Amino acid sequence: MNPEEEIKKRAEQMSKEDVGDAIKNESKSDRMVKENSFLRQYWKDIKTSYSLLKDWYMGHYTRIPFRMVASIAAALVYMASPLDAVPDWIPFAGLLDDALVLAAIFAMSRKDLDAYLAWRMR
Repeated sequence: MNPEEEIKKRAEQMSKEDVGDAIKNESKSDRMVKENSFLRQYWKDIKTSYSLLKDWYMGHYTRIPFRMVASIAAALVYMASPLDAVPDWIPFAGLLDDALVLAAIFAMSRKDLDAYLAWRMR
């Protein structure tokens, strides 16, 4: 699995309503990260991403292309889904693919996440 290709493929199918649905996964994502130390390294970026998605969805933050919003939402949905390319119940590998997708999206969106954080500070 190529994480960047997986994100792009899923993002192409996202709509604004899908982004709204992705936001609803935040508490599930929180539980996953708290229960799996393997994902804990992404905690700050996950929280920032959910905040960005909420602000974008509500129309408060629009300085990010929809393509990137959809990519972030797609990656978060992928992580929260127990049935992705490698199901989460498979020891180690089930979380490794989630971590690879998260690493890829946070690398791809670093500039946008940093710009969003700077906007939030104002």
